[in-house]
Amino acid sequence: MNTGSLLTAIIFLPTIGALLLLLFNKKSEEAMRVFALCFTVLTFVATLFLLNEFNADDGGLQPIVSNGEIVELYTVKEDGSIEANGKILTEFTRGTSTPWIENWNIHYRLGYDGISVPLVLLTSFISMMAMLASWSIKKLVTGYLILFLLLETGMLGVFLALDFFLFYVFWE
Repeated sequence: MNTGSLLTAIIFLPTIGALLLLLFNKKSEEAMRVFALCFTVLTFVATLFLLNEFNADDGGLQPIVSNGEIVELYTVKEDGSIEANGKILTEFTRGTSTPWIENWNIHYRLGYDGISVPLVLLTSFISMMAMLASWSIKKLVTGYLILFLLLETGMLGVFLALDFFLFYVFWE
């Protein structure tokens, strides 16, 4: 699995689970809880694959520093490509970029670094634990589980989004 599809899977597995919860009978609350827990566990396992791909020695996209001063940062061109150190990079070393709304220069750009990987792992682990801890919820279980899984999608998306518009969508 390439990095872009892994990042997309990490973000949207909970959303798929939330949509599939709509197919359940409202009275089968225990089955819905188990199903939602399975999707939080799957998301956590996917983040473990991300941890396996992470190489702390790879600098990724970093500013170019000379004598303690930033000489050049990477820049994102209008076509979505990245220029760093005079070279055009067609792919992120730690993510993916696909044009989304080209007229406004908005891309579906996901990536990770040494800060976002632990945050994604922590978010998915705490979401899994929170799903277990919320087993005693008795009122409006379907709505609760759907909103819980959508919240997990938003939290993970915030940590993996590299485009400001995409970040805003996940934040909201």
